Amino acid sequence: MAIERDHPQTNGDTPQLALTSDSEPVLAELVVHERPPRVWPVLVVGTLFLPIISVAAGLAIAVLGLFELGPEQIAELGPSDFANWMSERVATTSGFVITVVAGQLAALLMIVAAAALSSQPFAVRLGFVHGRLPVLTWPVLASATPFVGWVAGALSNWLGLESHTQEQVETMVSGASGSMKWMVIIAVALLPGMMEEMLFRGYVQRRLLRRFGPFVALPVSTFFFAAMHLEPAHMFATVLLGFWLGLVAWQASSLWPAILCHVMNNFVSIAGVWVFGQSDDVDLNSPPEYVAFIALFGLAFLASMVLLIRYRQRPADF
Repeated sequence: MAIERDHPQTNGDTPQLALTSDSEPVLAELVVHERPPRVWPVLVVGTLFLPIISVAAGLAIAVLGLFELGPEQIAELGPSDFANWMSERVATTSGFVITVVAGQLAALLMIVAAAALSSQPFAVRLGFVHGRLPVLTWPVLASATPFVGWVAGALSNWLGLESHTQEQVETMVSGASGSMKWMVIIAVALLPGMMEEMLFRGYVQRRLLRRFGPFVALPVSTFFFAAMHLEPAHMFATVLLGFWLGLVAWQASSLWPAILCHVMNNFVSIAGVWVFGQSDDVDLNSPPEYVAFIALFGLAFLASMVLLIRYRQRPADF
């Protein structure tokens, strides 16, 4: 006598099996309930980013002081004078590079550790995948990013918001020469472009996209990105840039184009200081070549908008 069970007992997400008259098990239904991704790790890691890189940078310059001054001279200086020495040392090009590299490497350890705790594969969790956009579109998006950065800087200047931090960075960048220029490129363009994208558009935004969608994920990741820059003028300028980078990462479903865009933006800013003596201001005294470069980046931005519309991803598709 054959046995049939129309409503078999199940446990959790175990597939339901039914026995037919031929006594062959048949897969009746498979129900998988995916647990919503947790948000609190994203908020914790995003909040700790700035304190961690600040502590690492401080430790790096303190260790540098031990090598350059020695314990005895540091003891003679006392805490106050040694703190002044550290501030002056950071203001040099080499000191700036050392602190930035130390901070970015500390950030890398934090991001890797946080991503490793995820149930997703490491590359998927951070967005190191090919994504949706053809690779040939990536250079176009990257070329558009300096224009976005220039617009953000121009708006900030138009509103009378002066970034003293930006001025200090430009001063230290302009003082680089010889092999130190390569170190500046690594410290200002390459490392921040990679680490900040891994955190804000990779770890933070991708988790928020899975939980809430782009209308929450992009503004929140942009907020964290802008808040990291502390100075109001710099924060205002980075809001537009951060939203653009978030848009690129979301539409590409990959972190690679956003990293390329960020590195390109920072590198062009450095090159602008070295070649033209300016990075985001345009006035009657600006060299024609500088204005021409901005115009080319503007055309790349228009082309990027066409590409993003062509390959657009709707919120419901994510």
